[in-house]
Amino acid sequence: MKKVLDKIFMLLTLFVVLLTVAACSKDTPDSKENPVSKEYPVTVEATVVKVLPDDEKGAKHQRFLIHIDKVLENPKSVPVDTKGNVLVALRYGDKDGIPERLHLEHAIGKHMELKGMYVPNDGDKDPVLHFTHHPVGYVKFDNHVYR
Repeated sequence: MKKVLDKIFMLLTLFVVLLTVAACSKDTPDSKENPVSKEYPVTVEATVVKVLPDDEKGAKHQRFLIHIDKVLENPKSVPVDTKGNVLVALRYGDKDGIPERLHLEHAIGKHMELKGMYVPNDGDKDPVLHFTHHPVGYVKFDNHVYR
């Protein structure tokens, strides 16, 4: 029963976050056709560009920038940024993320494969790849798969 309640709470939290992002987005003529809050499942091969400080407010997220080298799966055929950087927010340290942080101390220039939810660029921020953990995605890095 606790697991079911935890999953319901997680889904409700995600729903509230998505509603907040949608409410805060600019209301431009095409924002109704292509809202900023859309997320799309993708699998990519990428190179680590920069390791950023962790976000430890609420759920812990390890943050880093990648350059997408190749899109492996894109079931919704959404345009994926392969020219600029993409922010990865990898949840860790609790039951909803991976158990612990990745060892990215010397990761700049190294390759990885990631599956998660892609949030396109909204004009003033990098695109984001998140939910790169179970049950949605994974990260393959340094001969290990992290879920």
